[in-house]
Amino acid sequence: MDATAVSTARGYKQVLCVSAVPTVLSLAHVLLFGSEQPIDFTQNPGESYLSLSILASHACNMADTLASELGMVLASESPRMITQPWQTVPPGTNGGVTLTGILLSIFGGALIGWLHVLIDTWQGTQPVSPFEQLLLRIRFGFLAGIDAPGKLFQ
Repeated sequence: MDATAVSTARGYKQVLCVSAVPTVLSLAHVLLFGSEQPIDFTQNPGESYLSLSILASHACNMADTLASELGMVLASESPRMITQPWQTVPPGTNGGVTLTGILLSIFGGALIGWLHVLIDTWQGTQPVSPFEQLLLRIRFGFLAGIDAPGKLFQ
């Protein structure tokens, strides 16, 4: 095992840290824009970017959780280091990925995108035809979920 490959357990500090970003973004959204509007970069560019930032944070967190927790349980293959794919590592090692974990991660990101539209529709903030919003947010959540297992930008 590589000296940089370290297994860690999640704790309350990690929960607080990953919750801080969407909380601050949500507060900024309320203070700057008030109630949520449909994502429309021509009509509401600032609000749209902020809404998608909140969605990305939740999608990344969901994707990471599904990949880490369910990936360890459901994966039949050994994890490999994202930076050194030829090296296998023990399950739970930071930077260790499996195909199962990556697929769960992508699913988790897309699920958050779908839930984002569902909640907005339920609250009445969606336009008459939410199909375009659904595709936009599912694709955006999907893309946010792709990076979650590898943490490529750390």
